[in-house]
Amino acid sequence: MINTSRIIVASTPRTGSMWTFNIIREIINELNYIVIPKLVPQNDSEMCKLHLKHLNEKDKNTICIIKIHSLLKKIYYEKSKIIFNLRDPRDALVSYLRFMKFNYNLEQKIKFISELIMKTKYIRNNIKKDDYLEIFYTDIISRQEHTVKLICNFLNLEIQLQQINKIVEKYSKKNVIKSIKKKEEMVTNKIKKNEKLDKKEIVFINKSNYRIFDEDTGFQSGHVSSYKEGEWKNILTNIEQNEIKKEFGHWFKENNFNI
Repeated sequence: MINTSRIIVASTPRTGSMWTFNIIREIINELNYIVIPKLVPQNDSEMCKLHLKHLNEKDKNTICIIKIHSLLKKIYYEKSKIIFNLRDPRDALVSYLRFMKFNYNLEQKIKFISELIMKTKYIRNNIKKDDYLEIFYTDIISRQEHTVKLICNFLNLEIQLQQINKIVEKYSKKNVIKSIKKKEEMVTNKIKKNEKLDKKEIVFINKSNYRIFDEDTGFQSGHVSSYKEGEWKNILTNIEQNEIKKEFGHWFKENNFNI
């Protein structure tokens, strides 16, 4: 039987947290538990409200699963299991800038990495080891079945290999892209027909930058990219790489990221 009724995927942006979030939801559904929320909220604020609302949930078959990027307050740890994805901050940085269509200067890039590392340290230092699971982004890419087993062991869940394969296939890169494209086509057709759009179907960044949002999964336009790990070496300038290395090289080394 599952060992919690509250699960938080508390990762930083562009670390595969949406994949992890959906994999957990699918595991819970597959094992016949009730998943809350049924439809995925767009932002951290809505996610946190749901979590607090179900903080004292007594039905052991109802499992609240949320995904947030903002820093957790201590109240959210209570009776919760925390899952944290870890990715090379330089890869996360470049992926984030592409996804958001932002153009950061060196100071902003260093700040992004600094905040990512700060949150990682904060999570590690403030959550009991029994309540915390760290997942490496490289395992999400190349060891999905292994990652699903890790999650199940962490949550004290028994699952069959056939079920694992079914879940991994559903959220393969190919199928997620297909799902997002289908949602994009639905919304585009609405726009062409001048039909009213549900505000929950679109995430607005600014007037010229918006993404289609899938309420069933939380995936958005551009969520899955063709970026390959390590490409930061060809994208960040030599000056940027050297400054980032000087600032964070020790932490990279401690966490087995190439310097």
